[in-house]
Amino acid sequence: ATPASHKLTRGWTLHTDVRPSLIKGAGRGLFALERARKGDRLARYYGELIGPAEAERRAQHGAQYIVQANSKQFIDAATYKEQQGCYTNDNGPHNNARIATKVNTCPETGMHWVSILAKKTILPGTEIYVPYGKAFRRSWRTSLPTPAMRAVPADVSGALRTAATTPATTTASD
Repeated sequence: ATPASHKLTRGWTLHTDVRPSLIKGAGRGLFALERARKGDRLARYYGELIGPAEAERRAQHGAQYIVQANSKQFIDAATYKEQQGCYTNDNGPHNNARIATKVNTCPETGMHWVSILAKKTILPGTEIYVPYGKAFRRSWRTSLPTPAMRAVPADVSGALRTAATTPATTTASD
């Protein structure tokens, strides 16, 4: 088996699947299809790199795909909605993954991205939840699933899934 640190350095992501979220009103969610260990890259979140003022302005106008990488950098994936990372939902105290603080840039395309990393062991069939940051809060936060609802059987026949060996053009140490 490849250690998690090797997967991260080589640009690997784990197998995931997009299906209906367990959070009422959230639409679709991203689910693990294989066991993830703390630090494993679950997905990448691509989008436009923006600052805090622009993130706040967009959030006030209904932006739904903004995540906070660090205090000065946010990623807005509004124009990249078919990527796996866009299907992660914020589930407050049940978040099991995190957004890496390092923003990466692909040298060939100029696209910006951050890694979505497991905060702890995530079992197959579990929905992946990340904190979006201060710039974005959902009105349906009161409809969160209970811990018993978080894991469902993995369905490997989903239409959207990541490749186990997606090559990276840059190294994402965090």
